[in-house]
Amino acid sequence: MKPTLTLGLVVLAVAPATAQTTTYSGSLRLRQEAWDWFQPATGSFQNAYAFTGATLRYGATRTTKTSSATVELEAPALIGLPTRATAPAPQGGLGLGALYRGFNGNQTSSLFVKQAFYQDKLRGIRAGRFEFNEGAESTPENPALAWVKSQRVSQRLIGTFGWSQVGRSFDGVHYSKTKGTDNLTAVVAYPTAGVFDLNGQPTLTSVRVGYLAATRTTKTSDQRLFGILYEDARKGVTKVDNQVPAVADTATITLTTLGGHYIQSGENANGKWDVLGWAAVQSGDWGTQTQQAYAYSLEAGWQPKAEKNAPWYRVGYDVYSGDGNPTDGKHQTFSPLLNTPRIYARTPFFAEANSRDLFAQAIFHPDKKTTLRADLHHVSLDKASDRWYAAGGPFLSAGSFGLIGRTNPSGGTSLADLIDLSADRVLDKRTSATVYVGHLLGSTVVKGIYPDSKGFFAYGELNYKL
Repeated sequence: MKPTLTLGLVVLAVAPATAQTTTYSGSLRLRQEAWDWFQPATGSFQNAYAFTGATLRYGATRTTKTSSATVELEAPALIGLPTRATAPAPQGGLGLGALYRGFNGNQTSSLFVKQAFYQDKLRGIRAGRFEFNEGAESTPENPALAWVKSQRVSQRLIGTFGWSQVGRSFDGVHYSKTKGTDNLTAVVAYPTAGVFDLNGQPTLTSVRVGYLAATRTTKTSDQRLFGILYEDARKGVTKVDNQVPAVADTATITLTTLGGHYIQSGENANGKWDVLGWAAVQSGDWGTQTQQAYAYSLEAGWQPKAEKNAPWYRVGYDVYSGDGNPTDGKHQTFSPLLNTPRIYARTPFFAEANSRDLFAQAIFHPDKKTTLRADLHHVSLDKASDRWYAAGGPFLSAGSFGLIGRTNPSGGTSLADLIDLSADRVLDKRTSATVYVGHLLGSTVVKGIYPDSKGFFAYGELNYKL
């Protein structure tokens, strides 16, 4: 019997037998994705294709006044993946369909334990297998603050990668305690496999993360200081970086990341405003190199006063440092650790590493059940001498580093412009739907690799609560 499944049965069994209730919950997500990646230079490859993904989750929770125990299973499935969507380097995988095919071959489905944990409500501790998104330790009552926190702060460095068809969980211990406006959260855990690999059951015991954060949330502000200790000691896994001369560096990664965020909102006679600042610095060892990296984000929003349904306009600038000198023994590329990249790259063609993203967005609510959003992004590399990175975070114990890095033969930094539109609609109490369209206009870096620099990504998704 799998260790995590055994744990799940144990935590249900040890819950006190008095004054208890058991609830069941589940969800089904269906998504049709369509990709038209940049046209590769040579060969007969599938850069234009469509495939279907489905994710079924179902679990049980036994609850008492002082504790609870949860076990949840997940069954992901992939249908119609492309068979020739990986071109020679530096072109690589032509969209996410190539990654799913590359890591799963002809396998189309699986079943594994998504969560299995025991929670002590009095002490604020849960132990076992659980989901965790850093930056979401508390939820502001202010709707604008809550949106900014969930969409522009949470999961930048540690997250469930929940948009992928498999996602990831964490095996370990999670402590969280809130007193008044203040929250203290600590996590020590191993990530699980999954993300692009249908088999999400294994624990990556050679990858370890420790997280500590103090958060204060008020009616008009949200602020946090955090520290993350991260180690990747997988044997035989070569790092993806821009080191020159290129070497098969398989030494352990040990990183310390310190940072914080500050969100403030306000209102005057003309409307509502919000500002966000987020920053982090990294030090430690990137294998045989010394890590010295940083990242920051500055954003602002404005919602003009109106009787109802006023649009919300936002602008921002995200910077994740790159390595300007591949020969000096220093690795200055910011590492996204175990993040959820799709929140910050809605057409996921770049990562929070060696990138700069200047963007503007508009959010509309024509009624209470509908959200419309339009974004315009100009994405560039931070350093031309570094790589164009995509994906993010380990999800296999061997065979893949977890970060894709394409070389940059162009010598420039301008990557691409992204125009994207989305519509989210609540259909009823159990059902919601999303439609997304993203159009890519490749610039100098893309044109140095692909002769056709236009790309397209779209999907339709239906979510149903069982």
